[in-house]
Amino acid sequence: MPEAESILKNTNFNFPKPSELIKYILERNGNKKAKILDFFAGSGTTGQAVSELNASDQGKRSFVLCTNNEDNNGDGEKVAENICYPRIKHILIKKGNLRYHKTDFVETENLDHATDKDKIKLTHKAGEMIAIREETFDEVEKDEWWQIFSNGKEATAIYFKEDKSKLQKLVDKVDKMDKKVNLYIFSWGKNEYANEFPEYKNIKVKDIPEPLIDVYKEV
Repeated sequence: MPEAESILKNTNFNFPKPSELIKYILERNGNKKAKILDFFAGSGTTGQAVSELNASDQGKRSFVLCTNNEDNNGDGEKVAENICYPRIKHILIKKGNLRYHKTDFVETENLDHATDKDKIKLTHKAGEMIAIREETFDEVEKDEWWQIFSNGKEATAIYFKEDKSKLQKLVDKVDKMDKKVNLYIFSWGKNEYANEFPEYKNIKVKDIPEPLIDVYKEV
């Protein structure tokens, strides 16, 4: 019986990858803290392999799975919603953290007519992407000026405005969190704020990634 079907009864997913093969490949890498990305996750075998390998060798690997949500084999089951996500959720019970995100299109041809509310919503979505990058998934605070995320041990703060009049207020706020903070500051230039706030030893300043800046340029 295929592995996916042994976990999710009455599921019929054609040609799933064998988890033992994926574990073999990951073991050859030797990095027990590796971040594994599977762009064609399908039924989620890679996630199962990473989880089981971590359990066997006390590794701290993490994974990101990307898959479509098409009807699987015409039987009404959706690949992401009904197969991949439930399978990984079952495997990770009491063994790890799981976040499920959906992608959407940004219609750049309509950005000229976007309302302020639309722009703030798009900004917050960009902040969520940065939070995923830093593995700080829990949103602590957000408004039209900034977002703050945390994972308990570290925090990520994103300041979105060209107007820097409230930047110091954000810096003082995250400094009080008494943990390592990655602070992303909106900037048209690269590393414009890299040397700012040296007196705050727990704060590391970073640029908002260029692909996100390109979207800001459109709005």
